[in-house]
Amino acid sequence: MCGDITFVRADEATVRFRVSVTRAPMGGIDTDGRALLIDGRWVIDRVTVCRLFSMASVECPPPPD
Repeated sequence: MCGDITFVRADEATVRFRVSVTRAPMGGIDTDGRALLIDGRWVIDRVTVCRLFSMASVECPPPPD
């Protein structure tokens, strides 16, 4: 279900969310991703961000070494 959050560890969660897309049926696409607690803030992990960018035909640069 969209909006679900499942805590994998105290500092990691999987999140189910909807991306608004005007061309998509029902106005959006349900998807999931991973969030990490870093320095007291929840952030989306790189893999999730790159997957979202790819929906807009944007390619992520290679990860830093």
